[in-house]
Amino acid sequence: MASRSALTEEGRTRIRNFSGRLNSYLLLWFLIALGVVIGAIWAKTRYGYLPLQRLYLSQYIKSSIKALVPHKTPSKYTLLVRVVDDHGTGGEKVIGCTDEQATPVRN
Repeated sequence: MASRSALTEEGRTRIRNFSGRLNSYLLLWFLIALGVVIGAIWAKTRYGYLPLQRLYLSQYIKSSIKALVPHKTPSKYTLLVRVVDDHGTGGEKVIGCTDEQATPVRN
């Protein structure tokens, strides 16, 4: 009968084989989990966000990445606003738009 002791050559070989299988299983499950997380984030941002949230999210991600790299010109970030007449002062007032006030125009 074969010995299962870790002190024999067969025992060390079994431990190395188990370690190799364990590392490959962990790598496989990590890649599967990464795919599931990326898919869930994509589905949440694609179907769960309103149009303005999707617009601002993409700009936020781009500006966050650009903030890590030194540059000479400032990044361009679009804010949707509307200008209304202020009857109290007789001038104009700038107000930020909400999702209910914006209508996306599809190409």
